[in-house]
Amino acid sequence: MRVYTDLGRIDKVREVLSVGLRDLDAPVELMSTSPAQYAWLGSSARRRDGGTTAAAASTSLKLQTNLLAPAAAERERRLCDTSAVIRWRRPAMLNADVFNAYFEALTRRRKYAVEEVNFVLDQMKACGVEKDALTYHYLVELHVRAGYDPTGLWEEMKQLVPEMTPLPATVQTFMLRIVPYSTDPSLVVEVTRAALRYGTAIVDKRMLTELMVQWLSPVRTPTHAESNASSGSQHTVAQASRIGLNAASSSSAVQYPPEYVLWLMLELELRCVLEKASFSQYVQRQYFTELLLRCAKCTDAGTAEQVLALMDRQAIAKTAEVLALVVWCWSQALEVEKALDLIEWMALKGYLDQVDCFRKAQIESLRYTMDRHYLMTFTDAIHTPALVERALSHLQARRQKGELVTVHTLDLLVLALARIGEERKALQLVSAYEPRWGVAPRTNTYNALLTGCSRYRSTMLHRVVYKTMKNSGVVPNVLTFRVLIRQAVTSGNIDEAIAYLEEVTTYPGLRVEVEMILPILERAARVGDGETATRVSQYSLKCDIGIDGSVLRSAIQQLTEAGQSVEVLKSQLPLHEALRSRSKAGRQRARNEVLV
Repeated sequence: MRVYTDLGRIDKVREVLSVGLRDLDAPVELMSTSPAQYAWLGSSARRRDGGTTAAAASTSLKLQTNLLAPAAAERERRLCDTSAVIRWRRPAMLNADVFNAYFEALTRRRKYAVEEVNFVLDQMKACGVEKDALTYHYLVELHVRAGYDPTGLWEEMKQLVPEMTPLPATVQTFMLRIVPYSTDPSLVVEVTRAALRYGTAIVDKRMLTELMVQWLSPVRTPTHAESNASSGSQHTVAQASRIGLNAASSSSAVQYPPEYVLWLMLELELRCVLEKASFSQYVQRQYFTELLLRCAKCTDAGTAEQVLALMDRQAIAKTAEVLALVVWCWSQALEVEKALDLIEWMALKGYLDQVDCFRKAQIESLRYTMDRHYLMTFTDAIHTPALVERALSHLQARRQKGELVTVHTLDLLVLALARIGEERKALQLVSAYEPRWGVAPRTNTYNALLTGCSRYRSTMLHRVVYKTMKNSGVVPNVLTFRVLIRQAVTSGNIDEAIAYLEEVTTYPGLRVEVEMILPILERAARVGDGETATRVSQYSLKCDIGIDGSVLRSAIQQLTEAGQSVEVLKSQLPLHEALRSRSKAGRQRARNEVLV
């Protein structure tokens, strides 16, 4: 059969298979005839079958279904004399190799019929021949060529007892034609695991890198080098669409757990060590950042720690963005001690200088903006008194060991205490900064107190904190006045809010912002205070700040309904519009990035 296959004679291959199905199968009944008559019957049957061979060759899409029991031989056998009887029993000589040879011939043909494959499979089942790994390989190839998804064959091999190990060629077919376009992560992981067992025979370092990038970021645009590296597999896109796999929704669109991506990185690291290759040649620093972002979103602290260990082994520098993502991940996983140690190390490296934790953090390399600052995620995590005490105990242990305790971590604990309602402990902690911890309070320290206590409708505590802040010689910043004005407006004390607003310009380097004016204006409009609304609008024009026209019109409507005079406010509306069109900062209502 293989000789005829190499010659391209599929008709002869079919003829040989027909003979094999007829002569090599075990007889159903005992043969009862003489040797001479049996030989004559065989030659007669072959002569009769020879007349139908040409017809079988012309109809290449179908096989004779009566080859197992030729009718002509059966009729001649009944007419012969049965005086000499031979009882002969032999086992079947058919095996999987015979059918595999026929499947191999089909895989080499340009066209074939699905019915032909089904017929051969039915004959295998009738003869009791089990499919082996090579049979499954040919069936996978035929499935792919016919436009069917061969995933069921893979599952069938896994469900056999004992489990059948696929051939390397089968795994390679899945890796090249199924895995890049499959949306089943379990199948992709199983095929990848099977491919890695064969070493570099199927998956080399370049393919490992491509697969890792594919699993990492579904939306990231590949670089020029990556697109050139993967250009060899572009011809399978049309084939994937024929199979029924959507190339647009490839396996990269599936969110793989971060430990799977780390698994590929560790496999690549091992191969680089064995082959004495450079790991950094295949893995960029951005890949680690993307993996840590995935760990932070999944709260996978263990994988994040292993990623840091991998970066240490490969001498890859850990940037501030990498450490920020690890802080985010460990904070959500309630790894309080590890997160504090990492924050202290970032402060020692200078990564926290000029960092405002009240603003949103951005991962520049990934163009990803966090919903909250990574330091704020730590304060959100320690939301109970027990967790705050645990953090304080760890800082005390660091202090006793002679290790550094910075004001950055203390400010976070102050904010956490104020948020959970422990204002007294927060004030005591601030008063113990210098005598106990050896650090001086700063502006963010008092801002943490003010922000944490903002859930109360009273401004008494805010006045005390602000007074203490000025007496300590700490200069307030824009956030300080934003919180003070917002709290005063919330408590209904508009005069106090205006006093804070007018005090902003007394500090060098500070200027009035629209976020300070709008709460007062909107509150005055709601309570029907036309005089205050006009006064605030005039003060805004004096500071060259244009208020949005929709906000002013809403205030005018509310004041009109309250019976207040709005002529002056209407006359100021064109001036605000002119300022907004002229000033870049006043063209739109600034987004409030402060998380209060």
